[in-house]
Parts: sequence; C-alpha cells; structure tokens
Amino acid sequence: MPRAAACLPLLLVAMAARGAAAPVVLEAERADLVGVEAASVLPGFSGTGYVTGFNDDGDSVTFTFTAAGGLVDLRLRVALPHGTKGWEIAVNGEKASGLFILRGDGFSDQSAGLFLLRAGENTVTVEKGWGWFFLDAIALYPGRAHPPLRPPDRLADLGADAAAKGLFGRLLASYGTKTLAGQYGAREIAYTLSVTGREPAVAGFDFMDASPSRVARGSDAESVGREALAWARRGGVVTFSWHWNAPRDLVDLPGGKEWWSGFYTEATTFDLAAALANPESDGYRLLLSDMDAIAGRLKVFRDAGIPVLWRPLHEAQGAWFWWGAKGPKPFVRLWRLMFERYTRLHGLHNLVWVYTTGMDPGEWYPGDAYVDVVGADIYTDPSATMTGEWEALQSIYGVRKLIALTETGTVPDPAKTRPFEIWWSWFTVWSGRYIRSVPRTTLRSVYSDPSILTLDQLPR
Repeated sequence: MPRAAACLPLLLVAMAARGAAAPVVLEAERADLVGVEAASVLPGFSGTGYVTGFNDDGDSVTFTFTAAGGLVDLRLRVALPHGTKGWEIAVNGEKASGLFILRGDGFSDQSAGLFLLRAGENTVTVEKGWGWFFLDAIALYPGRAHPPLRPPDRLADLGADAAAKGLFGRLLASYGTKTLAGQYGAREIAYTLSVTGREPAVAGFDFMDASPSRVARGSDAESVGREALAWARRGGVVTFSWHWNAPRDLVDLPGGKEWWSGFYTEATTFDLAAALANPESDGYRLLLSDMDAIAGRLKVFRDAGIPVLWRPLHEAQGAWFWWGAKGPKPFVRLWRLMFERYTRLHGLHNLVWVYTTGMDPGEWYPGDAYVDVVGADIYTDPSATMTGEWEALQSIYGVRKLIALTETGTVPDPAKTRPFEIWWSWFTVWSGRYIRSVPRTTLRSVYSDPSILTLDQLPR
C-alpha cells in the first residue's frame, strides 16, 4: 500500500461531514516517490521533510487516499529556489497544469484549482512539469464552485461606439450561462462544420502578414481582412491577434530564426526598451508606423460598423515574443501607447481590448483603464478541466473583467466544466492540428450543448 494512504482512511469523510475549513494535509515525503527523494535542508517544511529532485521526465510523487467524494480545493505547498516554474498534476487520471508563482524564499501554498473526487480511493500525482521545485505537501480543502460575477457594463475606451458597446453588452448578458464557441482558421472552421453541422460564433484572424517588415518581403496582407469582413457580414464575431513581426533587426537565419519568425524573441535583436526610451529614435518611429499600418486595417471594420475583439501583444509574460522580452515595464508602456494612439489619434472606437495574461498579473497588467477582457491561452491535456487557471483568473480579475479562453489546444467540454461553474465568455481553438485531435463525438457533443453558442444562434 502506498505510504500516503496508511493514516488517511475516511479523513475526507470526516472533513465533509463537519463542513470544516481545516484541510487534510498529505505529506510528500510519505507518498510514493519516483525519481525524487526526501530532504530536510530548507527550513519551514511541515512533517519530517519535503521532496526534491524533480529533474527528469517521469519524476513524480503520488498520493493515494480515501475520500467520501465531492469537490475539493487542491493546493500544493512548494518552494521555488529557481523562480517561477510550471507544474503538472493528475487527479484520478485527469490532467491539469499551471504555474507556481515565486512568493518569497520559503514554502508557500499554491492553488491547483477545484477537483471532483470520487467516493473511495483517489490518487493525486504531482509530475515533473518544468522541474526544479521542492514539494512539501498537498492540502485538500472543502471545495465550492461559484458562478462568475458580472463585471460593469463599461468599456475602457470611453468613446466606444455602438458596435463595440453592443458586442460587449451581449457578452456580458451571456456571461455565466453561455459560452461562445470559437475557432482560428478558415479550414478549421470548415472542418468543424463538416463534423458538427455548425460553425463557431467567433472566428479568429491574425494580422501577422500585415506586419510592415513582412509586407516588405511580399507577404499577402489583404486576404485576412477580406476573410474577416466576410465572416462579420454573416453575423459572426471577429477576433484579431497580431503576431507582430519586429519592425527591424530580423536575424533571418535558418533554424527558427527566419525573417517570417520575427515575432519570436530569438528571431530578432529589436530592443523594445531602448526604442521606447528614446522617442526620437528610429526604433520608436518604426513602432508607431507599424501600429499605424494595422490601425488602417482596423479602420475598415470601424467604417463598416463591425466590432472587433482586439487581442494584441499576447503572451508577453512568457518572453518568447519580443514585446515581452524586456520585461513588464516596456510591455505595459507599449500596450498603453497603442491604446492611446488607437483610440485618440485613429478613432478606433470599435475595439474591445483583450489582454492575454499569465496567471500572475504582477507588473504585467496594463490596468483596468486599458483592458476590457482578460484572456488565457491554455494548451493542456484534453482531460483537463482548467479549473486551476479559471480559479486563478477569477481570484485576480473576477467582478472587474470578463474572462475568456482566448487560445486553446483543445475544446472545453461543458459536461466536465459545468460542475465547477467554469464559464469562459468564449473559447477559441488555435489553428492547425488541434481541432482535428478532438474526438468527433466530443466535438459534436460540445457544439450541440445548450450552453454553447454557435454562429446560427447569434443575432443578425
């Protein structure tokens, strides 16, 4: 029998019966250890030690215990000697992932979200993830799901036009009871239609090829705008991202650093911080001219009375894109510069501003006055309910902002997420292979669920 199970029979039963706030704590050093080992060097641990050595794929700690069943709030007690790290766990085989956020030098509790335990034996496996963290224990608190609270009916752009207000109002009205289905890519939308008989409510597009440094090399900057206009005229919701090819200083070498990869940090030496620090510099001028070029393309939608879910500068906190490579201060300044330039200079009042966050806002968040919707980009195992990410976003932004699943590699299944009161405003599956990896029966089930809004259900 796994060591973690020996002293735990019916502890969760008692917890549920009493409705107690005190958690059941399971010590990592007493669990089943694979490729890791117990240690006691770092002070502040509970029990007799903690577990270290999450270095290789397959390294894990498995807790086995008996429960009465029901929702629990699962928290991991960890120390992060090497900074913020990604985690991966499995609860009775259901995968979940997220980020451990650095909170001081010692051990801290980090929420993994809500999980539905079964009556009887359960397992929680903490896997390597990014590795290089110390695991002290897991704690199981009584869990309770809460529907999201509706944020104020107010856009960051005080001059927002009727189209933007109308779209935002519809999103607010459905928040907590409906989720709009979304998909990037025309071929992927056609595939979804062929499988389900329905099309998503939200179609995702990208101004990547309209970046001036790509246009200068012959990219097709026009087709994406035509496709998006055609979609909007059918009554669909349009969301735009911008994989902004750096304005200059493209490395242009083989191996992932070609000129067309110039939105990646490793494919450009463009220094955002230096450009912003000198408004008289060529780098600053190029930032403005690139933004102005995309503003011109967004004006086509404004003039046609079409609102846009505008999602620029996404995933900055990961630093794999150049707009996040120099840290939070240059990123926030760039976001605010774009917001002010687009709303005040260009009069783009048809935009709903969507900020894609990491789970920890810190200094990266541009501020409530510059953001309408907070989005998460989550690529995880299809079995995951994404409760950890949802709960983290709700705890930080709930009541203030709508929360959306702005990029995903899988389809959130309402049958699984409904018990956790997870109500993304919309989800958008990324283009390419992802939608085809979803089982057809699951895709049909999701698109026919009464809580999922598709194109045919939107007002014309």
